[in-house]
Amino acid sequence: APAEPSDTSHSCTQRAGKHDVLREAQETIKEQEEELAFLSSKVEELCVSLANAQEEAAHYQSEAERVQKEGEELYTSYVTKSNKVTQLLAQHAQLTSALTERDARLAQQARDAE
Repeated sequence: APAEPSDTSHSCTQRAGKHDVLREAQETIKEQEEELAFLSSKVEELCVSLANAQEEAAHYQSEAERVQKEGEELYTSYVTKSNKVTQLLAQHAQLTSALTERDARLAQQARDAE
């Protein structure tokens, strides 16, 4: 028995509906693939940025350690020189006092000799 016209149109509608669903699925897959490619690209950019930031951080840390060491060496040198200046000032004060005493004795001896 031949198919009823309504059966044929219903079958065509079903096929068209399946075709639409298939097309939508393919479009969705394509969109998802594009999104995945975009996100993969962003992940790669972020990985490069992270690697660069890690290199900069390592360089910064190395430079900070160098500056810290240099500062410690300068401070040690300053303390050593400061202690030497303090010592020399004390010696200067002693010598100045000794000279003042000697000059006073010599002046007294000169007065006594008159």
